[in-house]
Amino acid sequence: MSAWLVALLLVPMLQAEQAPSGKADAGKVFWQGQMCNFCHGLAGEGGWGPDLAGRALTLAQFKRAIRQPWGLMPSYTESQVSDQSIADLHAFLSALPRVASPGPPRWRHPPADAPAGQRIQSAFGCAQCHGPEMAVPRAWLLAADRPGGVPDETFGVSKDAGFPYFAKMVYHHSEKYPTGTMGNFSRDLLPEVLLREVYKFMLDAGLRVRMEAALAAGVQQGANTVYTLTVANVGRAKVGPPVEDVTVFVRIPPGATLVGATGAGYKGVRPLAQLGLSPALALAPGAFAAEIPQRPKPDLSGDVAVWEVPRIAAAEKREYTLTLSGAAPTAAVLQGFGGSTVHWGKPGTRMGASQLAFRDLRIPDRGDHLRIALPPPPKSSQ
Repeated sequence: MSAWLVALLLVPMLQAEQAPSGKADAGKVFWQGQMCNFCHGLAGEGGWGPDLAGRALTLAQFKRAIRQPWGLMPSYTESQVSDQSIADLHAFLSALPRVASPGPPRWRHPPADAPAGQRIQSAFGCAQCHGPEMAVPRAWLLAADRPGGVPDETFGVSKDAGFPYFAKMVYHHSEKYPTGTMGNFSRDLLPEVLLREVYKFMLDAGLRVRMEAALAAGVQQGANTVYTLTVANVGRAKVGPPVEDVTVFVRIPPGATLVGATGAGYKGVRPLAQLGLSPALALAPGAFAAEIPQRPKPDLSGDVAVWEVPRIAAAEKREYTLTLSGAAPTAAVLQGFGGSTVHWGKPGTRMGASQLAFRDLRIPDRGDHLRIALPPPPKSSQ
């Protein structure tokens, strides 16, 4: 047999060896972590996007659909979805039974009389991740973007928020967030004239102030443990708007006793049920599902440490401490802080779109709020 014929026979064998081997379990984890299920269903049964379970696509076909989609789906780069992850996803979906008919979308389409921008963002699938009111992107447009601590001057504020920056985030998202969960939309399939309508809808609904709040791991001091909470308005200094009428409440873990607290505006310990919070503001476990007919009943049990702050300016950071007895930073204690929240009265989540007929029922009509991020449990208690 000639050398060239041997080489030709070896080519497909070498190509087969180079293709990664997919693992269905890993594919299931990635499927949910990457939020593919928001468009395609928890088990690939479909929704806004097509059903993929048991479709019997080849790995090459499946990879092509992710790297260079034919339809409205954004494309994903290697840094966002690696070839190994594609193989894992392919194995996961291939092992699932094919469905008789696709499932319902996570969010149905708005009615014909809804604002044009709301209908367009729904038609292109934006609502499936961001909700019908685009609540999260409206906060990011108003925040100061500070990679490495350096402000990004292209970030706008209020109605001066620049459309060019928004367009870049939609068409070239992976350049700024190379490991992000959102892909890059096609400028040909989502023309700029339509994207401008989505942008206008976001401005009309009202841009949100982006806040961050995190509880640091406790530091033991004798029989007590000190926990530090940092709350920050991450808008651009002297340009971004302040938040006003701020209330911070931190749950006291069961079995622990507050023996000291610092920080301006501290008001003491109160039963959570007496704070007068509306069900929309009392943070029950989040329900990420199609239109929520009934909001889960919030857990209003236990006590909370409360701070009331008139104003936190853009780029301003506040620190508060709690000293607890009987509250060493174990996994159970950290879990007991769950549901700790920062609320502010102005600006609200729903600033100019209260007349919307199609709304996200998780969003309160007044004010805005943020769940406080908790530290990971110590390895010894996991």
